[in-house]
Amino acid sequence: MLINTSSGRSPNALRFWLRLYGIKVAEVINQPTHERVVWRERRYPRCTKYPPAFGIDLHVDDSEGVEIEGRMHGFRVLVVSPDDREWVRRVLDAVGVPAADSHL
Repeated sequence: MLINTSSGRSPNALRFWLRLYGIKVAEVINQPTHERVVWRERRYPRCTKYPPAFGIDLHVDDSEGVEIEGRMHGFRVLVVSPDDREWVRRVLDAVGVPAADSHL
């Protein structure tokens, strides 16, 4: 799993924190990494998040602003509210995992 966050916390700190919840993370794109790759290189649009720069096909976020940027710059965003009890199902639907395969 790859995490793209606007947090300034170190990738190792974020991996450790998520591991406490049983989530294994292969890569963390934090705000300093995003700025280094996206903002300083002239080939990407300057926006809050730009998932295509990191090979991300679907960005899941709680910000409608990121969704607007996705429409403007051509990347997929699924907005999930923090109180949405069905967020897992919505993410799985967005990536095309049938309900029978998800073990929910």
